[in-house]
Amino acid sequence: MPYVFTPTLDSLLKHLSSDFKDQAKHALFHESVMGSLVLREQIARQLADAKVKCSAEEIIITSGCQEAISCTLRSICRVNDIVAVESPGFHGVIHILKALGIKVLEVPSDPVHGINLETLEISLSKYKIAAVIVNPTNNNPLGFSMSSERRHRLLKLAIAHDFYIVEDDTYGDLSFSYPRPRAIASFDVCGRVILCGSFSKTLAPGLRIGWVKPGPLYQLILHEKYISSGSSFTAAQKAIAKIMQKGDYQAHLRRMRDRYRQNIAKAKALLEKHFITPYNVTSPVGGYYLWIELPKGVLADDVNRAILDEGVQLASGRVFSVGGDFVSCLRMNCSGNIDYLFEEAVASVSRAVAKLQSKSLTLL
Repeated sequence: MPYVFTPTLDSLLKHLSSDFKDQAKHALFHESVMGSLVLREQIARQLADAKVKCSAEEIIITSGCQEAISCTLRSICRVNDIVAVESPGFHGVIHILKALGIKVLEVPSDPVHGINLETLEISLSKYKIAAVIVNPTNNNPLGFSMSSERRHRLLKLAIAHDFYIVEDDTYGDLSFSYPRPRAIASFDVCGRVILCGSFSKTLAPGLRIGWVKPGPLYQLILHEKYISSGSSFTAAQKAIAKIMQKGDYQAHLRRMRDRYRQNIAKAKALLEKHFITPYNVTSPVGGYYLWIELPKGVLADDVNRAILDEGVQLASGRVFSVGGDFVSCLRMNCSGNIDYLFEEAVASVSRAVAKLQSKSLTLL
């Protein structure tokens, strides 16, 4: 799905341009390892929406949320430590864990309640788990937001079993309703939650600006950031800080929340219109992804191969699992224009699924 530029990003482009034009020397030099103080101040203010109280001095700027999570895991874990993840869960996290030699414990997650805390609790009685990584607000790929009760319960488990919660809040500001859900970190008074976020999904992926609130791991994570990339893109940090100061970021968020809510509704209507085979689809409360469960026996990889020549591709469910599960699931990105081209793509997927299901039934 191509990135779609919206009019609310004009302000961002303006400030990126002015930084290079008027302050070229400064914009091209690196910031401190902690990142721009002005941007950290604005992030701290923005976190008030998630009911998180913090100061600029508690935040470190990173090159995207993926670096924030990577630095956090390198600070918490050693090779062969065990980390629990949602399943299905963000494939980027899976790759980080594999690269670090960390053992991955997949915990089932459902499209309404999120990570299965009952299963996690059983696992905690069997294994020493160093951390649990969750994306509890407008989850990728399932689109749910955990209830406050379940967030409290997860935090209590972290305290009782001595593990860290790595909270990925990348999509937190993209809730369809306002106010957005409280972050798990907002309930934390024991330093158990490491909160990570990014502007990649709310503004533009090419900015590569994320952040982490490390809590008691501040010095460790700062060191990991230093040896990982030193500092992050100066001009992008300054431009983001300026649009946040002016209130343009909030205006952009309001527009994008409304856009994605409408896009999800339109995409679901197109699935209903074109699919002639049974399927299940999620009902996200934020973000811009739909998770589609295809008929049994229809493999997502086969669907992608069938539609490749038509220039259409969806994320196969198997990449959201260490064990390659969810082979009959697809993640659909609804961030772009829901237009006639999108409808043609949905129709192509529907035809491919119907053909593969017919072939599957014939082989039974």
